[in-house]
Amino acid sequence: MSEWIVSMVEKKAAGVFNAGGDHYRMAEVLKACLSVTKSEGELIWVEESFLNEKKVDEWLELPLWISSKKSIGIQHMNNDKAIASGLAFRSIRETIMDTFNWDKTRNMKPEDYKAGMSPDREKELLSEWRAKTVSHS
Repeated sequence: MSEWIVSMVEKKAAGVFNAGGDHYRMAEVLKACLSVTKSEGELIWVEESFLNEKKVDEWLELPLWISSKKSIGIQHMNNDKAIASGLAFRSIRETIMDTFNWDKTRNMKPEDYKAGMSPDREKELLSEWRAKTVSHS
């Protein structure tokens, strides 16, 4: 995107451009994250009703998650004008790899990150989820 912005400035282009990229399902993004980073993490899907029942803070405790009632129409935009002016998108895997490599240069410990729920809350919720799904089996 930065290359496109620079080219637009150089062309003295003006106007409103929707620069949102391709749409990906969360499962696609997370599976790509696991693959690209060679993580052994496990993806555990829980029902939205469970997250709401447990008052999980949308976007804050689960970054990029907003309940379906609130997310209708979010990121649905027409980016044809931006693409026609030269905007191009990288693959999700390339974006993940570049972000992962950049993040490693920051030498941060897990406790340094401010976004997301605490490990204790995550463990508690996963334990409750597992208990709930076992009792309904």
